[in-house]
Amino acid sequence: MPYLPIRTVNDVAQRLLIGTTREDDWLDFKREPHARGDQGRAECARDIAQFANASGGVLVIGADESAHVHSGWQAVPNPDDFIRWMHDVVNGQLTPGPVVEPTALQTPSGETAVIVNIPPSLVLVARRQGEGFEFPIRAGDSRRYMTLMEVEDRMQNKERAMKLRIGAIPSDAPVGLDAFVRQIGHNDWRVAGVDDDVIRLVKNGAELVVPLAYVDAVYQAGEPEAQWIIRLPCYIAQHRQTKRLHLTRELSRGVRPENFEARGLD
Repeated sequence: MPYLPIRTVNDVAQRLLIGTTREDDWLDFKREPHARGDQGRAECARDIAQFANASGGVLVIGADESAHVHSGWQAVPNPDDFIRWMHDVVNGQLTPGPVVEPTALQTPSGETAVIVNIPPSLVLVARRQGEGFEFPIRAGDSRRYMTLMEVEDRMQNKERAMKLRIGAIPSDAPVGLDAFVRQIGHNDWRVAGVDDDVIRLVKNGAELVVPLAYVDAVYQAGEPEAQWIIRLPCYIAQHRQTKRLHLTRELSRGVRPENFEARGLD
């Protein structure tokens, strides 16, 4: 399952089940709060950065585990003080500082745990390591460090940022396409889903599949028929008979409206 924040007591009871819930790409258990020293601060920063640099995740402080399976609860002493300390760690050790949403919540058995929701970051988050930096990232039920090649690839990867921005658009929000759209209109589209390398947009029952590599920009507009705008340097048309949507980026190569008409495209 993808990253889903845990924000309420009901979320804790339903999703953090003793003997059942496992650590994974989006979930990490910590029996006790991090130690208040240099080593503890470094470990806390790494635990946060690993999720920010991946697909987001939840750090559960006060959750014991055995073989990566949730095995019980341990009360977190002075949770509000720990939360303040964690914010200091984020501001002091990570650059840029990622979004961190820690909350003290009661467990079904009465203990107080600290649930830390960490959304995915649009940009890489680094932890200062001496004179240089390290880039932790979540991998399955553990943490690893990105290689130099991975860091270079990520810094040049615009598709991740576009995917995260599109993923934040509510499914019922009207979307406008900044593209060459024939007949069917620019506004009142909806985001039906975001996969690894494509987005799916729908309008009037027809679906348009767009490679993430085609997305130039995503931003809020605030208009009734277009609360969000997705900019696509594309040509979009609908087949007159099948009503299927077609997309091409080849206008610069001589594809003209009359070529579309010859193929039955409006």
